[in-house]
Amino acid sequence: MQTGSHVMQGTGKKTWGSRIVALLLLAMGASCGGPESPPVALNQLSPEATGVTLYLVRHAERLDDTTDPPLSSQGQARAERLAHALAVAGIQEIGVTQYLRTQETGRPLAEAAGVPVQVFQVESGELDHHLTEIRDWVEEGKADTLLLVGHSNTVPAVLESLTGVAMEEVAHDQYDDLLVIHLPAPPGRPVHFHLQY
Repeated sequence: MQTGSHVMQGTGKKTWGSRIVALLLLAMGASCGGPESPPVALNQLSPEATGVTLYLVRHAERLDDTTDPPLSSQGQARAERLAHALAVAGIQEIGVTQYLRTQETGRPLAEAAGVPVQVFQVESGELDHHLTEIRDWVEEGKADTLLLVGHSNTVPAVLESLTGVAMEEVAHDQYDDLLVIHLPAPPGRPVHFHLQY
């Protein structure tokens, strides 16, 4: 599987080309892709391709290690940065879990953009069910630009489920990853960016 940056143009629904502005802003000073594969060249991708773009992050810094803590002041500031970073991305819907820390991470963008928030249940030992719900949400076609706020164990699992690309579990103190997954219409191949914000 390849990772990298590309621009697509198309008609109908908003396409990848109209969302690249946000990526360019985020990519300043950040590395795209990863060591496992080179960037995708512009001419390797169909200019007619459309599909769904999913922005995938872990929740921001939590106040403490209790079961369902709110965000710390540092986490609140990061949630605001995320909202600012994705302000021009055209997010149409946000997915969170039942935990307060994911909801508070997505709230600034949801309020600024006026978009709906979908709550997905995630329970210990039931990750497969969670991944099925996420795939259904992404593939149902109601929105083509989504933000999903997850957890250190769900973010890598979602990436692998949608793209087949394996990723190590996110470290306990790692909160700045921003994965951008583009799922083109068949027969296109999924591509993703790995950025920091």
